[in-house]
Amino acid sequence: MAAQRTAPQLVPLLSVAVAGRQAATHLLTRRRGSCNGSGWHAVATAFAGTSLRLAWRYGTTAMGKHPSVRRAGTAVERHLTRLPGTRQAEDLRMPPSLSQPVLELRQSFRCAPPGLVQALADVLGLPRQAELLALALGEDAEKVLTSMAKQRAEAIASGDRSIAVGPDRLLDATWALAGEAELAEKLSEIFSAYLMEILQIARVSVAFQEMSVPVADWRHAWADAVVTKKHVAELWAGSGQLGVGFTTLDAVSPELAMRARAELETMAAQGALSDFSQSTCNPGSQHLWLRFASPEERQDLQRRAPALLELGEALSGLPGALQRVAQAAGIHAPAMRLFPSLMAATYGPGSHYVPHQDKYSGGSAGFENTRMLTILCYLNPDWQPGDGGELRVLATRKEPSDQPGPGSRVPELLRISADHSESTASTACDSETFVDIPPLLGRIVMFQSREVWHGIQASKAARRWAVTLWLLAGSD
Repeated sequence: MAAQRTAPQLVPLLSVAVAGRQAATHLLTRRRGSCNGSGWHAVATAFAGTSLRLAWRYGTTAMGKHPSVRRAGTAVERHLTRLPGTRQAEDLRMPPSLSQPVLELRQSFRCAPPGLVQALADVLGLPRQAELLALALGEDAEKVLTSMAKQRAEAIASGDRSIAVGPDRLLDATWALAGEAELAEKLSEIFSAYLMEILQIARVSVAFQEMSVPVADWRHAWADAVVTKKHVAELWAGSGQLGVGFTTLDAVSPELAMRARAELETMAAQGALSDFSQSTCNPGSQHLWLRFASPEERQDLQRRAPALLELGEALSGLPGALQRVAQAAGIHAPAMRLFPSLMAATYGPGSHYVPHQDKYSGGSAGFENTRMLTILCYLNPDWQPGDGGELRVLATRKEPSDQPGPGSRVPELLRISADHSESTASTACDSETFVDIPPLLGRIVMFQSREVWHGIQASKAARRWAVTLWLLAGSD
């Protein structure tokens, strides 16, 4: 228990060390011209070193069971004590002798959603830096995280178990009578599964980065012609309705939209759609993916669904057009990468989608992803008011979401404060303030995936179709 109490002290003490280094650096800069450099350098190094020794003493007490975490702390120490003109000080950069698994893990953290990286940093008690986290987790990240999960589970089981057991807790009241070892084993299993899923998403992020391209690499004349400053301002300058980032344009030709819908209906009749969703978030929906990243994929889609390929290539030109217009207008647009793939989704009678943000994915906890921009195109020629299926865009309330369920309890028990999942969302939607957008044939809706709360009203028509293109985060 003592180790558990001292773990949180590492970060604030390292902050003291950072402040010491900054003050010492400032001292060196001011005095170098008038005083003996080596003398002031000794004072500065002692100032930073004293803070670090305090940090390291308590840090190793808390994490002594994890040598890889200690190695990360050593890297922090080298960084914090590096002062101007210090010849012998080592840089924080990863040495070339590190093993391939560690280097791959570092790259994963560089590509992963920032909230997930911060969540792991919270668990390890380290800053959110890819190098530090990769070094801390080492060649067997699963083993380190499992050990951390077990340690935290044992601390809860041997201490105040009411934070995890009882009404509206992670485990129901029947676990109050469980033995300490049994409860610790159960909590460790839950915590480990949670952390393993985060780690897996981080590793998969590299593949998405490699399969995507900068939006500037995909240009389309139609997209350049239809995007205006108004669309950019509504997306990223707050000039649209509700003050949230979304915009619409009716720009896809009815002829192309009708051909694309007919191809989707054919695929549905051939059994190409997924099973009906059983999720409480979007019950009754079905979908399929249409990929056109490689020449082989484009050739295959051209053979099976030429209109959908034409539509996908046209929609893929919109992000680059938006960025070029934004740059010309002096409006900041985020860096984005294109993953050339459409998701086609259909909603039958009674199907709907509860309000959500697209920065969260499916899975056990709705973990964060790297989506930045969502582009929707509707393919519904006969839609009439009363048919349902409208896209509802909701205003945002600047307060945390209160999502029920076990997933909302795990981050708290693991002492994770990062916004990294649906249960830790930093904002909530205002269900009383919204705009409903009819899903008309050829209509396009674009919105910020990470900021805009949206849902789909219950459909009453025979079948509502839409295709979606998501843009991923790039490097500024």
